[in-house]
Amino acid sequence: MDGQLPWELRDFPVSQSQARRFGTMRHLAGFDQIGDCYALNAARNGVWCYYYTDFPIANIDSDFRVRCWNTKVSGATTLAVAAKRVLLFGGYGDRRIECHLITLEDGDARLDAEASLVLPREIDVARNSVIGRDKQRHVFLEDDWFVFSLA
Repeated sequence: MDGQLPWELRDFPVSQSQARRFGTMRHLAGFDQIGDCYALNAARNGVWCYYYTDFPIANIDSDFRVRCWNTKVSGATTLAVAAKRVLLFGGYGDRRIECHLITLEDGDARLDAEASLVLPREIDVARNSVIGRDKQRHVFLEDDWFVFSLA
């Protein structure tokens, strides 16, 4: 199927001649394939993702090497990364505004702490845009922009 894509691009402003294949992503032994990417972070040291079904944290570096860590946190929607520390934000139900501070170890992610983002009282974090970029978490509310940095 060289030069052809298995789906139509009629809704995208890209022609088939502009699309190129980077390679084939294979999952690592012991980790499930990506069913849905819940959180994605473009950082200085590569691309980080946190995905469904088993919710591991994965890092793809600039040489396309993939490393994964198992977590016990499900449903987070953003992540910030600094060295071997990860801050996951979000979850299911009443956990949708929780933060989980994690240290990456050999194949596993150790949960160090659960916390909350502290914002002015009138701001409802659950109703605002929260994104992670590199080691920072950004919260947007109308004209206000709050930044939390993971040291």
